[in-house]
Amino acid sequence: MAMISDKDRDYIKKAFEEIPSGKVTAVVFTEGLDGAGAKGAGGASGPAGDESAASQDCEYCAEMKGLFEELATISDKMTAQFYDLHSDAEKAKEYGVDRAPAAIILDPEGKDRGVRFYGFPGGYEFASLIAGITDVGKGEGKLSAETKAALKTITSPVKINVFVTPT
Repeated sequence: MAMISDKDRDYIKKAFEEIPSGKVTAVVFTEGLDGAGAKGAGGASGPAGDESAASQDCEYCAEMKGLFEELATISDKMTAQFYDLHSDAEKAKEYGVDRAPAAIILDPEGKDRGVRFYGFPGGYEFASLIAGITDVGKGEGKLSAETKAALKTITSPVKINVFVTPT
């Protein structure tokens, strides 16, 4: 059964058409799903390598995988790769992922721009997911020239976390 309505599919297809060239890749980490360790198009749990975190505790991992499998079928501007948090621990470490479900959005050149979604991006977060994919694909943000200039003055690494809660 499709997770995304026909109306939303049409909206997403149009949004992804704004990506000028290449494909955006979603690198998706789940936990404990059959075949999740196979690469290619298919609540958070514990840290990578922490075998005490039971895979059945990965709330929404199956939904996350299903969502990105479906998104990858909507447009040729997007693809998805799937990994298991534990069996693909080296890949998780490469991307700095320590919980599942998680999605890292890579630009069309395969560069990690730091855009991540932890937990299932449903409800209002779904619009943020589509906007994030589109913005990464276009290679642009919506920051003013003044803000971009101010950011260039930062000389040490800064980690910004944005948290949303379901309502």
